[in-house]
Amino acid sequence: MNTGTTLATRPRRVDGLVVVSDTPDLPGWVRDWSRRAGRELRVHTTPVRAPGHGPTPPGLLAAISAWAADPVLVVPAGSADNLLRQVTAALHDLPDDEPVLAAAADTARQLGGPLVLTHALPVSFAEHSVGLRSALAHAHRVLDVAARLLVAENPDLTVETRLLRTHPHELVGENLDTGLLVIGGPRRRFTDDLGLVARTALNHATCPVLIVPR
Repeated sequence: MNTGTTLATRPRRVDGLVVVSDTPDLPGWVRDWSRRAGRELRVHTTPVRAPGHGPTPPGLLAAISAWAADPVLVVPAGSADNLLRQVTAALHDLPDDEPVLAAAADTARQLGGPLVLTHALPVSFAEHSVGLRSALAHAHRVLDVAARLLVAENPDLTVETRLLRTHPHELVGENLDTGLLVIGGPRRRFTDDLGLVARTALNHATCPVLIVPR
């Protein structure tokens, strides 16, 4: 894992924020965040949940693909608090997830809430698994490096880390208790499909989801 980069040395983040919602009536914190961060707010109204947790609606996937260079905030109906309680970032690895980390820090800083960094270690690593020790070391390293980067560059930001024994796609499901989930999406300049983790979050998370291009 390359730990030589910092959040400040990577290319400047895009200035746009795309919001995909069932309704054009957005929560107040979304508009406040966009204004404070100096981001151009673009609102795309389309169904974001299929009945009965069916496949991700094609209109939502099309909106994400069309704005692949910008972060996309998906706000399901009835999922947004008027006052955001906390921001949660689901990390897989660094430096691949550094854009996710930077966007989560920027969001939490603008909204004035704490940031929780999470990493999922699949339960397939049993207690006596040969690879468990290595997997645990990697997970702790990802969270520790991410937390140190954030604290060094955002000394006033409250940062917590949580290592959970679960599959990554289960981490971002309906049992997640947070105000906003930040996850990685397709890579810029590519047309990658959304992975299992992102699709699970879009279909099942009970909070708004910010998808950040890697």
